[in-house]
Amino acid sequence: MASVEEDFPRGGTIRKTPESKIVVERSKVDNLFQSDEQTTKKRKGATKDDGKKSKKQKTDEKEGGLTLNTAAKNVEILHVKNVREGMLFLGCVKEVTDFEVTVSLPCGLQGFLSIRNICDSYTKLLSEQLDSDLETEDFSSLSQIFSLGQLVRCVVSKLDITKGGSLSIQLSVNPKLVNKSLTSSSLKAGMVLSGCVESVEDHGTIIDIGVSGTKAFLPQDAARSKPRESDELKVGQYVTFRVEEVKNGGRVVWLSSDLSTVAQACADTKHGWNLTNLLPGLRIKATIKKVTKHGLHLDFLSSFSGQVDFLHMEAGQESTYREGLQ
Repeated sequence: MASVEEDFPRGGTIRKTPESKIVVERSKVDNLFQSDEQTTKKRKGATKDDGKKSKKQKTDEKEGGLTLNTAAKNVEILHVKNVREGMLFLGCVKEVTDFEVTVSLPCGLQGFLSIRNICDSYTKLLSEQLDSDLETEDFSSLSQIFSLGQLVRCVVSKLDITKGGSLSIQLSVNPKLVNKSLTSSSLKAGMVLSGCVESVEDHGTIIDIGVSGTKAFLPQDAARSKPRESDELKVGQYVTFRVEEVKNGGRVVWLSSDLSTVAQACADTKHGWNLTNLLPGLRIKATIKKVTKHGLHLDFLSSFSGQVDFLHMEAGQESTYREGLQ
């Protein structure tokens, strides 16, 4: 039988020297972790350090919720690259069309609220409207339940990429998402919450607040926060209200949407706010901890720390802020 060298297509011979070099080089690489005692000792030390680092990283990940409340070194503004699904915002209605509401968000950001992301009762009416050839009496357009300049608590439901490659922030005001961290037992009188009209009854309105096992009722004489005084509350309409009374362990809640009452309400430690259920738009009493050229560091609700960037400070009033001021 002919040898491999003789049958090689180009007539060359197979050299074994390079192959042997490769074997030697690989064995040297392997020996870095096996042969030399001194190197092994160093690796053992490094392994311990790596183990400490990994344990520290795991600890930081487990305590991720706690790091949110640690004192920050710098005051930073929010960038679109930092936006994540599930984030809560206080936005302002900028434009209302037939199928979408454009919402201005903090730090110059902008989001879009689809007609399908209002609340469950409104989505049900919308489906009935689409399935029927006739107009449903209870169904109201977006322009009837939202008004320009209206403040809304909203959550980032989805992050889309447009054809141009830019990021599109899709929002929702569905109470089941906005108030998902609240429970019946966490509801306290004096809290300022938001929700959507579920149904209009003879003596008042049932409000969807997104809390399982809780029925929230807004008496007729307490419904005074309408966008326009001549309008009646409609299914799907966004409402901000104050919890007046909690009954039966949170299964029944009485509300008030009187503008003066809601505006004066202030978040308090007795309400039991924590990092999980803290909501944007709450009015709080805070103490200035530090003043910087980029903004303020604050302490509030006895155990929280926060920031106010320069975009949210009164223009021309920077000199009036000082440490210890409330």
